[in-house]
Amino acid sequence: MNTSNLGRIKKGNDVLLALKNYGPLTRKTLSQIVPSIKNERNFRRTLNLLCRKKIVCKRFENLNGGQSTVYQLNQNLGTRDILSAYLNCKSEDLLQKDFRYRELFHEQVTASLSYRLKSMFPDSCVYRDYQLHLDNRIQNVLPHLNSLEVTKPDVLMSFWNKNGHSVSIVFEFERTAKSKIRLMHKLKMYAAESLIDGVVYIASSDQIISNLREVYNEKVLEKSLRIKHYGNNFLLCSVFSGDIKNSLSLCLNSEMKTLQLQHWISILTKTKEAERRNSLFS
Repeated sequence: MNTSNLGRIKKGNDVLLALKNYGPLTRKTLSQIVPSIKNERNFRRTLNLLCRKKIVCKRFENLNGGQSTVYQLNQNLGTRDILSAYLNCKSEDLLQKDFRYRELFHEQVTASLSYRLKSMFPDSCVYRDYQLHLDNRIQNVLPHLNSLEVTKPDVLMSFWNKNGHSVSIVFEFERTAKSKIRLMHKLKMYAAESLIDGVVYIASSDQIISNLREVYNEKVLEKSLRIKHYGNNFLLCSVFSGDIKNSLSLCLNSEMKTLQLQHWISILTKTKEAERRNSLFS
């Protein structure tokens, strides 16, 4: 199949770009990320054509007690070469990680999160975990990125050279409780061993949020000199409501004070690291 054939598939470009930018998607998540397809019949026809031509692969997976269809760009090298020519990118840019069905819910939430962040902050660069190696600038922000012991952040949002400085913010989705030691190592890496400007955890329960705050306040904050001067507002937390838009609307800082995400990010982008103080965020 050549690239001219792809161009004939109505709305095929929108679907392919969504799968490129956000990874494997269920039909429900895909319909949220490609709002330009308003007709369900046309949406179904587009997906079926892409699958029939083996440009897109589909899998049937269990999700929340039911079965969902998951769509992903075909990872065959020859197909990726065709897609890269059509989408004007490198073949390596289309490489996507394999996933197990247990990770499917996590993948859909982080895909929706990435899409929402890009919609809210169009001048930012938003990266999923498998895309972090595509931008060399990220290595300066996360110097331990390629270490085997380091778990990559779910989503990284960066504003490169905005207002005379760059700002990078990590977003993590925690569906299940992790050990406090594991949380400590990750928070310590972000606060003391990187150039990350802020961290947002979206968790599925109040207990996970409580564990995060406890570990951060007792084990990380006092020892992290790089961010200590605005440390009460370095980490934000929010409980996942089932809708990523609502979950991002209001967050809690380490003192349990509410902050609007957009206001918080605005302060980070307007204020250089050395000039940030907790009082600026109140």
